[in-house]
Amino acid sequence: MFDTMERDHFMQSKYRAMVITDDTPERILKQFSIYKAPSVKTYLTEQRT
Repeated sequence: MFDTMERDHFMQSKYRAMVITDDTPERILKQFSIYKAPSVKTYLTEQRT
C-alpha cells in the first residue's frame, strides 16, 4: 500500500522511508529498536504549544 502511494505521488519518498513494515511482529519490533528518526523542520516551539 505505501509503495503504491509513493509510486502514485500520494506520498513523498522521505515520508515513505519513515514507515516501518514487515511480515512478522518480531521483525517490526526489531526495526522499532534500531529506528533513527530523520530530522525534520518544525514549525512550533515549546512556548507555542
